[in-house]
Amino acid sequence: MIRLFTYRDDDSGIVRYQKQPIESDNPVYVFVKLWEWEYYVGEDEAPAKYHCEIIVASPLFVSADKHAQCWESMGLSREVWSKLQWRDRAWLLAEYGIAATLFQKNGNNAKKLMKAARKELQAINVLFGFYLDKRQNAIGNSGWDFLRGELGL
Repeated sequence: MIRLFTYRDDDSGIVRYQKQPIESDNPVYVFVKLWEWEYYVGEDEAPAKYHCEIIVASPLFVSADKHAQCWESMGLSREVWSKLQWRDRAWLLAEYGIAATLFQKNGNNAKKLMKAARKELQAINVLFGFYLDKRQNAIGNSGWDFLRGELGL
């Protein structure tokens, strides 16, 4: 079973990470996010109690322009950004939207969702490239496109 470490735990949800990045052309950081629907959409709109997703991001796949857009949107300076660890940069890029979502599931039992995510992580670690080869949206962008932040036609 893959061990996950807590990255963040606050009102918006829990984010855990896999300590060892996936080695592709560049290291890719893996995050598992579990959050309550009610926090984001309200009780009446929630399709389930929880949502769990596996997100991957890598600062080394992203152009310098996109790094700058990310840190500027968050009110950070180049100096602060350059002092961040790679994993922190990857998470901020993911929060900005430059990441690929490889797994999503809704449910009412947080433990079962995390167990399903860990099981999926085992496959992702072995078949990473195949996961990113899949179409991620209706216009045909692959996970590789999302990882680089190059979306569109």
